[in-house]
Amino acid sequence: MSIQEMKSQLHQLIDSVDEPILEQLLNSAKRIIADQPDNDILDNLTSEQLAGLQKARDEARRGEGTPLADFKRKMENKWPQLK
Repeated sequence: MSIQEMKSQLHQLIDSVDEPILEQLLNSAKRIIADQPDNDILDNLTSEQLAGLQKARDEARRGEGTPLADFKRKMENKWPQLK
């Protein structure tokens, strides 16, 4: 069953029930979603990627970053169609 079909069936089910059951469905859905583990994007990164992020943070703290305006100007000079 496709995601679209599942969503459609869920919508049909929601539309077909009375208020007390709808409230139970809502509470159940909230519990199911709340029980899901937090998906932190950092959990999916390799140790090399995490080290790169830490290096970038350290550089930014030391003021070694490139201001956004400078970066935009550099990109627009390289690719004029971005203007």
